[in-house]
Amino acid sequence: MNSKWMIAALAVCLSAGCVPSLHPWYADKDVTFEEKLLGVWDQEKDNNLWTFEKGDGEKKFYRLTIVSKDKIPSVLGATLFKVNGKMYLDTFPGSESLQNTNEFFQTNIVGVHQLLRIDSIQPTIQFRMLNPDSIGKMLKAKPDLLAHESPGEGDGVLLTAPTEKLQKFIAEHTDDENFFTEANTLTRRSPLFAEKDFTFEPKLVGRWIDGDGTVCISDAVNNQSYRVTAIRSTPEKTEVSRYGGAVVTINNRRFVAVYEGGRTVAVSGGSDADRTPELLLWIEQVEPTPQYRVINYAEAAEILKMNDEQFKSAIEKLPKVRWTKLVEEKK
Repeated sequence: MNSKWMIAALAVCLSAGCVPSLHPWYADKDVTFEEKLLGVWDQEKDNNLWTFEKGDGEKKFYRLTIVSKDKIPSVLGATLFKVNGKMYLDTFPGSESLQNTNEFFQTNIVGVHQLLRIDSIQPTIQFRMLNPDSIGKMLKAKPDLLAHESPGEGDGVLLTAPTEKLQKFIAEHTDDENFFTEANTLTRRSPLFAEKDFTFEPKLVGRWIDGDGTVCISDAVNNQSYRVTAIRSTPEKTEVSRYGGAVVTINNRRFVAVYEGGRTVAVSGGSDADRTPELLLWIEQVEPTPQYRVINYAEAAEILKMNDEQFKSAIEKLPKVRWTKLVEEKK
């Protein structure tokens, strides 16, 4: 294995507190599926947002999108399985994570599997990750305990043992003190609206610029939803962010539901994830130019219940965003 790549991969994994494995932690016979995992979950400790959806195809697995506090999404495949009655989750980089890379980069990437022990799913998800310090000490004391590679002292380990050996390893040590990290908690977000509330406004499609100079490119997706690219430029750098969007009507008020990571919104036959956006933009006006009020998820549930007078009072205190049509210079 290319040692430079391994050092880079281990550095990323260790910074996230994980122990990567070259092979899956599960065999097909161990795989299970829990509908209760599906949905959108807050990881308040690290300010991350986890979205579990059904994976495509016949196999039992999840499409897991984790949006970090810096708004960068990671798309993973996640497989739930059991060993000796205990529940675990194997995560693996999804193909969508490589969409913005070229073929040369993709052919030189080796995906690794991470392991989470799932202690509970309801009312909150409680999970633990393998403790890299404890695993490293175990393998340093007994190098033959489990096949692995290490680029150097203190650089962590990459497990290379086959699935059968990996499962034997966790079965024997899963209850050992410090084998896993402290528990992490995910709290479910409730959907803000129903499928029947989706609608579409063609006048929101186009190229716009907002008050702080951010260029917003809003493209229609099947005349049902939107794909929005936001480009923020400063003398130092240019940042590009992608969002999914859809118009919804709630209590005779129109909003744009905004989803981090550029997800394509399923307005029909979707899941709770399609009805649980990160933000709502109340559409204050569409013409002559769109104008919105920004409502974050934490505020939305309460504001949506308000009567007209309460709503008007609350909305006036919220940030305002105005889009102006971006006119390209004529050549």
